[in-house]
Amino acid sequence: MQIAEMRVWTKWVDEYFCWCVSTIGWERMIGPMARKLSDAEFEEKLKHIPVPEQQAKWRSARAGFPQAVLDEEMRKIGVSIDRLEQRLSQSEWLAGEDYTLADICNFAIANGMQFGYADIVNKTATPHLVAWIERINARPATQAMFARSQSEMPPRPAATAA
Repeated sequence: MQIAEMRVWTKWVDEYFCWCVSTIGWERMIGPMARKLSDAEFEEKLKHIPVPEQQAKWRSARAGFPQAVLDEEMRKIGVSIDRLEQRLSQSEWLAGEDYTLADICNFAIANGMQFGYADIVNKTATPHLVAWIERINARPATQAMFARSQSEMPPRPAATAA
């Protein structure tokens, strides 16, 4: 039973939760960056993106997603947050008593939401979700992964005056 539940959670995060968070992330982060590029710079950047769907997402982010799309994606994020909170109020982990791939996959999307979506993910509104995020962040493997990723990241270029 736990394996089936784990699979439901991993499929759900891939097909629902990830997409709505991704659209908002593109709007908040990629859109402003893409809008700063000249038309020529933007088109040159797209030439280096081999996946047509990703090129389309860059174009959508540059143009700005329609407000109706953003509103719907935020509604879906709310549904996702509620679903996670409800499940984690019943169990320490998503698929039962054990930490599983379900937790890892959902953590990849949920981690940091207490900062980027603090109005809906916080210790008052979603105490079980925040505690779960904190539990996973406290795991030695998680800490080692983040430490390794920080040391392997190339330095960011210095900001230039516009």
